[in-house]
Amino acid sequence: MDANNTFKLSDWLDKGKEWASAPPMLRKIAAVVFAVPQELEFTLLPSPSLSIAKMLDFTLPLEHPSSNAPKPTQYFSRNAPDISDSDLLLRVRCLPIPDKKTVHKLQACSRQAWMDGAQSVMYSHLGGVESHFPPWILSYWAAVIDIKRNARLPLGKCREWLRGFSKLGSKNPQRSALAQQALLMLTMVPWGCSKPAGLSDSEPFYTLWRFLGTHWLSGSQMDDMLELLHYKIDTSPT
Repeated sequence: MDANNTFKLSDWLDKGKEWASAPPMLRKIAAVVFAVPQELEFTLLPSPSLSIAKMLDFTLPLEHPSSNAPKPTQYFSRNAPDISDSDLLLRVRCLPIPDKKTVHKLQACSRQAWMDGAQSVMYSHLGGVESHFPPWILSYWAAVIDIKRNARLPLGKCREWLRGFSKLGSKNPQRSALAQQALLMLTMVPWGCSKPAGLSDSEPFYTLWRFLGTHWLSGSQMDDMLELLHYKIDTSPT
């Protein structure tokens, strides 16, 4: 490679350049900067191999109300991260995160802010928290919101639905027994791993939540049922 064309990070950061013109190497570096470190990922977020029950009980931070939310630019700082390793995990787990709308806005402008010289992110939605966190905190916030909205919320409702039927006892012993079996399955099925072969797609297990409620005839669950029926027909003796 020509020495004159050698990529230098210093040529791009805090130089008034636009993210739209960022070369591939800079985009790769940004992807690393904003990615939750592998050594922390499954400490801060539930591993896909955790059971549905354990995922539902996994500690995740609350969302802060969006009223009077600061502007996105107020979250970014030129200061370097100043959180010690001993405080980082505790604070990240406990401090409320911004709401979904704010996080999406922050993600949309995060790369440009980084190119403009931002080195850290602050919890500007919380008064009195002045610490500076690594840029990957944005990806963590987004992951928490995604898990809560798409997996934890519907599966939590399913578990409560099953718990209600499991208490029927002598009123409907068959349904009560089935509900108890389903609750037991929630302690064994991994929430984030792909569905087994033979179903309509390889989406994660948590997408099967519609089977545990009144929505089981919607979405890809209908395709799954058709695939199972097709398999049963093909394997039935003629």
